[in-house]
Amino acid sequence: MMSKLRTYRDPLDPGRVARTRDQWVSNETYTEMVQKTVIPCTDVAITVAGDTAIYLGKRVAFPMAGLWILGGRIWFNDESLEDSIARCLHLETGMQINPGRFTALPVTHLYSWVKVAQGDFCGKNLVVTFNLEVTQEELAKMAAGLHPKEYDREFGLQRFTLERLADEHAHPALVDLYNDIFTK
Repeated sequence: MMSKLRTYRDPLDPGRVARTRDQWVSNETYTEMVQKTVIPCTDVAITVAGDTAIYLGKRVAFPMAGLWILGGRIWFNDESLEDSIARCLHLETGMQINPGRFTALPVTHLYSWVKVAQGDFCGKNLVVTFNLEVTQEELAKMAAGLHPKEYDREFGLQRFTLERLADEHAHPALVDLYNDIFTK
């Protein structure tokens, strides 16, 4: 059984959502944030009902150029993690998915990168990863809608079993994600 993700608000005023007036920062400021902080993100491992495989894209952008899952940074301090991954998936594929369909995996990941999209310097991401089970039709629409600045559209979303992950020398995190989803 997968664990539930719990989020908490300040007990001094639990009904109040903490919001900032302007949540957007300039590219220069964001680059400095990437250099000096850990960036919170949400990612999703795509699966199809009845199949023991994950579907991966091939990123063309750093930090994770190569085989990877879909996702991105949390933008708003008042958005739930499920809303974040639904927004990220929509940005990367054009697909609108109900946030209630995402299932949080029982582990949070801390990734360290030697090169990031903002420049030739190191970065870190703290990532809550979800699983999303889709139909073959949804999978095809996602693959067709992959954002060309982020993913190789010709590669699309390809099926990876545990054996193919090993054969392709996939990032160890992808093997761990596979096992988190399919090992009971």
